[in-house]
Amino acid sequence: MLRHTAQRAVLIGTTLAAMAVLGAGTASAASAQTASGACAGVFISNSVCYEDAVVPGVANAIPEGDSLTSPHTIISMSNDTSIGYCIQGNFPAFSLIPGQWVDFSDTDPIEVTSVTALPEGAVCVG
Repeated sequence: MLRHTAQRAVLIGTTLAAMAVLGAGTASAASAQTASGACAGVFISNSVCYEDAVVPGVANAIPEGDSLTSPHTIISMSNDTSIGYCIQGNFPAFSLIPGQWVDFSDTDPIEVTSVTALPEGAVCVG
């Protein structure tokens, strides 16, 4: 009887230790994902948020309807406006729609040369 109780105690202890390790790993992974990029999940009211690789960790804002026309190396972007934006640079142009967040921290940052408002129904090309 004592032998079975001791085995159960070891099994329960091992299981709890494994759960603690797995739980800590999950929390760390979630924290790392949340922390990637200054605009990761950050929405600046009525603005497009972008994180420039020159000053990482700082969220910059482009007010709704404004444009960014000077080159920037972008790590992450989010759109908290009611309009879409055309993002152009050294990559195929893409639309950043309202409510969208993009993160390039796991790849090379992108070289953005233009962020311009898209009129409704317009298509981003370039």
